[in-house]
Formats: sequence, C-alpha cells, structure tokens
Amino acid sequence: MYVYPNARRTTNAAILAIKHFVGHEDKTGVFYSDNAPELISAMKILQCRHVLSRDYISKSNAQAERAVRSVLEGTRVNLLQAGLNHWHWPHAARHWCFMQNVIATGGDKSPWELRFGSRFDGPLIPFGCLIDYWNGPRKKNKEGLRFDPTSSPGLFLGYAIHPEFMWRKEFMVVPTKDLIENESNGTASILRVLKIHKPDETQFPLQGRTTFGKDDPGLSEALGNQEPTLEDQDADMGDDDESQDESFQLSTAHAVHDETWLPFMTHIKDREGWYEYADCHVNVKRDCDHYISPNSKISTEEYPYRTTCHRKDDAWFILDQNFIL
Repeated sequence: MYVYPNARRTTNAAILAIKHFVGHEDKTGVFYSDNAPELISAMKILQCRHVLSRDYISKSNAQAERAVRSVLEGTRVNLLQAGLNHWHWPHAARHWCFMQNVIATGGDKSPWELRFGSRFDGPLIPFGCLIDYWNGPRKKNKEGLRFDPTSSPGLFLGYAIHPEFMWRKEFMVVPTKDLIENESNGTASILRVLKIHKPDETQFPLQGRTTFGKDDPGLSEALGNQEPTLEDQDADMGDDDESQDESFQLSTAHAVHDETWLPFMTHIKDREGWYEYADCHVNVKRDCDHYISPNSKISTEEYPYRTTCHRKDDAWFILDQNFIL
C-alpha cells in the first residue's frame, strides 16, 4: 500500500507512480482500477491487462474504497499526533501506509515480508516524533565552529522509498529550525538523511497544537528557539565593542525584509539571519504572515527603526515614522 499525491493527475504521472511501485521482476497479472482516464491511458501504454470497476456499483470497488478511507483516517491521526501543519499530509499518508506494509497485523507475515521474502530490518519510528539527524559534510554549516555538533534536531517524516519500492536505509526529516521559520508558508525544507537517532522516550513536541504558523507561541517554545534572542545578541556582541567603530551603535531591531534588501546589508559573521544596517543589528526574516498596516496609532517606541517594514498581501510597507527617522 502506498500513495502518490499528484494535483494534475496526468497519464505520465500515473505511469511513473506504477513503475515506482512495481519492480521490473514483479509479475502483474491484472490491474484493477476505476474509470479515471489517466489510468486507462497508462495501462494502454504499459500494455497491462486492465479491469475497470462499474460506476455507482460499490461492490465492484469496495476493497479499494475501504483502503482509501483507511489512508485518510491514518493520515489525520498522524498529523494530529504530530501536531504538524496540513502541508505535511503527503508525508503523513506515506508514513502511515509504510507502517501498514511492515507491521504484521492480519497474519504471521507482514505485507513487506510477503512481497520481498524477509522482514523489514529498519527501525519503526512514529511520524512527527523528535529525532536527531546527522548533517553530513555537505550539509554542515560552513561558517560554524569546528567542534559544533555534527547532528541537528528534527522531526521524523518517514522513509525514503526509491523506484521498485526499494528502501536504502534513508529517512525523511524536517529540521526544527526550518520548521519554526517556514512552516506557515509550507516551504520548510524536507531532508533525506542516512543517520538518525531517536531518544529512548518518544516525544511529540508539537502535539496538542490547534494553531499553526510562526505567530503560534507554542511552536518556538516546543521546538526550542533556534535563533539568538535580542538580549543574547547584545550580550554576545558586547565583547567585541573595542574592535568596532566607536560611532557604531549596538542597538537591535527585529525586522521583516524582502530578499532584495539583503545585498544592501552587511552580514554579521557566524550569525545566521543577522545583518548590520542603519547602525543596527537586524534579524532578517524571509516571510511573515502577521503584518501591521501603516497608521497613526503605531508609536515610534514600538517600531523605532527605519529598517522595519511589514508585509500586506503581496506588498511591503514602511511606517511613516521610519521615513522621518
């Protein structure tokens, strides 16, 4: 059992999904499906024996419909248990299907063992639980210190399955740092890694969340803030005051910027996401769902720097007070 999410439902996508699921040595007797045109076309190209279900006759496709319902229910449970956003439903669905494949629930042998002749030899890890993954030399932060940890915290999303349904001991994870920064817009990076470590006690740090996004106060607290706070930033920078120009003011501003601003600002070495601009230390975010439209009620004490701007729809606004500054 497996799922292949596809928005366009094209013939080519159907062919690729079937070839991914079926091995070159597998013998396919008869292919059963509904009357989806992309599946009919795919079977003609692959020259498979094809039996179609009859429309509105539930007995002709009852097993398939029950399987679909089970996948939907299992996906919902995975997302609810993990506390992850709806963006991650493809991974939640695949993880649930994979667990049904490798766990023997209806007999002595699991579907995996029945198909491949041996038991699944990998670890059984719940969806969305906290793990540590090995960065590897290519993914390691080039500006980091030599003795920084070689692993990073993340949430487990499942197993990387290759064509012919081969598992090559690779896992899918989402870094907690990227999840905090980009979960609200669905752009959090999904990594394929070789080595992971699961704590002895299974933890779901986001379990119980009912709201999603960067404005959710529980997200940073549950996963642990991956960025230095403004107070920490001031403390870290204080030791280097003597080496900096006396006219440089060690103030801080939490701002939201369009990426086109970045070339005009100087990056602070070894400080990811922090820049120098307008005599301030600016923490740059690439996107923000929460915005404050320009109005006279916003005080300069709340937003004191001209580097502060806010996003509304597809436009960026700078407060009038900052133009004066």
